[in-house]
Amino acid sequence: MKVFLSVIEIIAAVLTTFLGPLFLYYITKYKFRKTQYLIDSSQLFEKTSEKFNKEFIEKSIEENIFHVMTGINANHKTIQYYINLKNILGQDFSWEVIKSAKSHIKFKENGTSFIQLNKVQIIWKNVSLIIALLALLGGFFLILYFSQFEIKNIGEILLIYYLAGILFMFSYFLFISVKSIIDANYIKKRLDKLKKNNFTRKRAKRKRVNQ
Repeated sequence: MKVFLSVIEIIAAVLTTFLGPLFLYYITKYKFRKTQYLIDSSQLFEKTSEKFNKEFIEKSIEENIFHVMTGINANHKTIQYYINLKNILGQDFSWEVIKSAKSHIKFKENGTSFIQLNKVQIIWKNVSLIIALLALLGGFFLILYFSQFEIKNIGEILLIYYLAGILFMFSYFLFISVKSIIDANYIKKRLDKLKKNNFTRKRAKRKRVNQ
């Protein structure tokens, strides 16, 4: 058991020491890239014609800034649609959620947004989440079960963690594979709720007018 706990401490220390600074580096670099792009883009206007600025540069900069700030690739026309969608959804919905659900977000000609999900995708999401949960529980069960025994062989300990790690990774990738469907369904429920509330308010208003 002591060997078992020591391995946990060693793995945690190694991951914290090596992955922590690496993660911080990439986050800082990404934020710096955002700021630098905003500074550089403003200088383009000084070197090109006014017509070219309006017809191409301004739209390109708007598209690129929108992508840098939200992570969403969108053309000049649909940028406002995404902004309107986020405003409609409310402050609880981040750009990360909208970006994740992007493949399921559709827009009508007037800019009205709707979520496109079919029954097969919903079934796949539910089945995947159940399997992912079982794999996650299986990994924890594997570790907890063998922790009852005093295993001194480091090879056996690593094998247990390797098998549990496979289950954890399998669970994670299953969840990632359906995350876009989860977020899209989350947005759909919100839009349906807003639509229902709006319909209720209009019906109540009509009743007051007719009285």
